[in-house]
Amino acid sequence: GIYIYDIEFYSGNVEYDYEISAADGKILSSDKDIENFTIPSQNQTSSKITADEAKSIALKDAGLSTKDVTFIKAEYENDDGIYIYDIEFYSGNVEYDYEISAADGKILSSDKDIENFTIPSQNQTSSKITADEAKSIALKDAGLSTKDVTFIKAESDYDDGRLVYEIEFYSGNVEYDYEINAADGKILSSDKDIENFTIPSQNQTSSKISADEAKSIALKHAGESESNVFFEKTELDDDDGKSVYEIEFKNGKMEYEYEIDAYSGTVIKAESDYDD
Repeated sequence: GIYIYDIEFYSGNVEYDYEISAADGKILSSDKDIENFTIPSQNQTSSKITADEAKSIALKDAGLSTKDVTFIKAEYENDDGIYIYDIEFYSGNVEYDYEISAADGKILSSDKDIENFTIPSQNQTSSKITADEAKSIALKDAGLSTKDVTFIKAESDYDDGRLVYEIEFYSGNVEYDYEINAADGKILSSDKDIENFTIPSQNQTSSKISADEAKSIALKHAGESESNVFFEKTELDDDDGKSVYEIEFKNGKMEYEYEIDAYSGTVIKAESDYDD
């Protein structure tokens, strides 16, 4: 419901992304990404900076001090062959995300988002469910068991000031992504992607389903009725050589996104998210 300007530009190999309020010119979010990195040499990786040094670099860039912020994450990881520190912290209602080169302390990307949240209290964080419980909740929703899947990720993180579990797993050629509230086990969002599609044959192209049929399939999968939702998008598109219907609709604050095979009616992707 907010009108914004989405501004993107380059300077050298740095890409800048901004969201500016059209009403008052306030910067709602900003993102800076440095592209075309090179993988550090063995000498570079062996002389990496410390996590505390990476945090100091991020704070200096943000113009803040340790006493001004609450750190959420300071992790050392490999990102496409580059060793980095992933730094996240809050100051007031602003969330800062940084990727810092572990080799030389260079800022590879930075992001600042203004959110409407409160940092969770000690009681909230102390009553969270376990990672195994979050995995079980996701499996139950997907109708699968542990023996049917391969887990890729099961980790906790803060999203808009709320502690969540990010769960990812495969079953066959289907990838499942879940975001689960760590306080009460509620599923906040779910996503299912079927990979390695094949281009439809000539016979398939002669029996395409209609847009209304695709909408009905999405509604049935979501457990919603047409009278209760507002459709925002119904579009026929080509995805990796496969014709699909992209369907988006809302019921109150619940948002749904679907991709439906335009020939078989198969649900290729299903995602739901509660916009609070």
